[in-house]
Amino acid sequence: MIKMRKFLTISLLVVFGYLAKAQQPNDCVNAITVCSNGTFTSNATGIGNLQEVSGCGGLEHNSIWLKINIASSGTLGFHIKPLDPSILVDYDFWVYGPNRSCSNLGSPIRCATTNPNLAGQTSNHTGMYASTTATQVGPGANGDGYVRWLNVTAGQSYYIAIDRPVGDGGFELEWIGTATFPGAPLANAIGERRTCSNTPNVGLFDLNSYRSLINPDLTNNTVTFHTTLADAVDGVSPLPNIISNSSNPQQIFARVTDNVTKCHSIVDLSLRVYPIPTATITASTATACLGEQVSFTINGTPNAIIDFTVNSGPTRTVTLSASGVHTFSETYTGPITCSLVEGRIVDSNNVVVCSQLLTSQATVGPTVITADITTADTSICVGSSLTIDVQGTPGTVVTYTDPAGVQQTVNLDTAGNGTITLPTGTPVGTYTYTLVKVATTGTPPCEQNVTDSVTITVRPIPTATIHPVDTQVCLGNPSRVRITGEAGASVDYTLDGVAQAPITIPASGEYFILEVLATAGMHDYDLVRVTSGTAPFCTQPQTGRVTIEVTDAPTATISTPTPVICENGTGTVTVTGTLNAQVTYT
Repeated sequence: MIKMRKFLTISLLVVFGYLAKAQQPNDCVNAITVCSNGTFTSNATGIGNLQEVSGCGGLEHNSIWLKINIASSGTLGFHIKPLDPSILVDYDFWVYGPNRSCSNLGSPIRCATTNPNLAGQTSNHTGMYASTTATQVGPGANGDGYVRWLNVTAGQSYYIAIDRPVGDGGFELEWIGTATFPGAPLANAIGERRTCSNTPNVGLFDLNSYRSLINPDLTNNTVTFHTTLADAVDGVSPLPNIISNSSNPQQIFARVTDNVTKCHSIVDLSLRVYPIPTATITASTATACLGEQVSFTINGTPNAIIDFTVNSGPTRTVTLSASGVHTFSETYTGPITCSLVEGRIVDSNNVVVCSQLLTSQATVGPTVITADITTADTSICVGSSLTIDVQGTPGTVVTYTDPAGVQQTVNLDTAGNGTITLPTGTPVGTYTYTLVKVATTGTPPCEQNVTDSVTITVRPIPTATIHPVDTQVCLGNPSRVRITGEAGASVDYTLDGVAQAPITIPASGEYFILEVLATAGMHDYDLVRVTSGTAPFCTQPQTGRVTIEVTDAPTATISTPTPVICENGTGTVTVTGTLNAQVTYT
């Protein structure tokens, strides 16, 4: 697409493809009227219908004809500068006038047909200026390509034929001197003309509505529209008032012609068909932290004007770019809802071409971060360590208070796991760890207060002691042994090296083993271990011994050799039995 620009008669372009049409500027009768000072660029080719030039030993090969009308008297000259700087490129020209007709041109009053290469010139420029008195130069090596400029008078007209015998590219025509040409009519650049359509890329345009925008004086000027610049330059093939575009966008050209002087100006404009405007809005994130910048992007019909609101606030208006995008940011201070309201297409005068209500929304809520202690309240035995598990949002930092009330932190890994360690050697007691908050590591951080806690009880290792009650018993009589220790603890012991059923110490803290030992002799009660009666069932080996002696029951017999004696006589009674046994008799 050619950028929007204004073509005055001081800057014209004739393309190759047009030259097959009628009114090509290769003949005098079709000369292009130059209506102001400036530059002229041409890509015309061929000699036209007639071989019209003579003088300076040259002929038409590749010509373009200009007509100039003098508005104010003075000197008139020009520089012809081929766009191709090669010294082999050779441009010639002839000037006819003043006030000659194409049917009676006569001899040229100025001409130059010098070949710059043969003449040993440093450039291939040619023209008329004040620095020479020659009126004709050429052909071949003759001259330097320049002739004396003209003294012209207001009201005169001149024809100039420019030929390109070697090289067929464009050239710049730079006017010099003090004379001026009539002014060209105004041709305002009106920018892109827009319409909307439900048919993709195809719409209707009312060209008549643009005329007064391009030139407000439609009494003294005529505005026509043309598909190509070549048609506009030559004023042929005007478009009708109502057209359908042939491409999207489509560049066309408006020609403003002065009804009296026939001077004209050309400006291009672009016709673009837009769909009924649509748009959607998206947020860069679904959640955000306080103070965080959140980006919102509206995507829709290029160049559409979009109305939207933020949290039901006042309506804001933006214009989408040529690619249909607009991005803006909001600081997160709480939940944000951005709602599209309407989309519309307007022309360069801000007049609405078409519009449509929109319903798209984008919502951003708070970033939810969590942290919990997954270890339940528990007890451990003194001398043990414990790992407290913390789980939450991955990559966050959790602040907690330790049992002393001092705040500490633990980092959660990419899986959201972290640990707090209760070290070995923690004394017997109750210890509580309480979570305070969890925070992200970004800037600004997200923070969330949390209150989860866990209580760890460090239990002592239980003990047990064995005490003798009876150290000696008779065979057949029960013996007693006392065991003291932590209430509820389980005590393992042996009797004469044989494991016995464990006993449980009652709430009183002492337990009596009462049993009849089956055999006489020395019997040993030995402690093995003691285990607490509640979780975590702390246990430790225990030593201690009680020895009980079991003896046989004593015996005794009584006999006499004199079972009968006289009154006041004496007799003998003999008692025999267990040594040292005490015998009671009557």
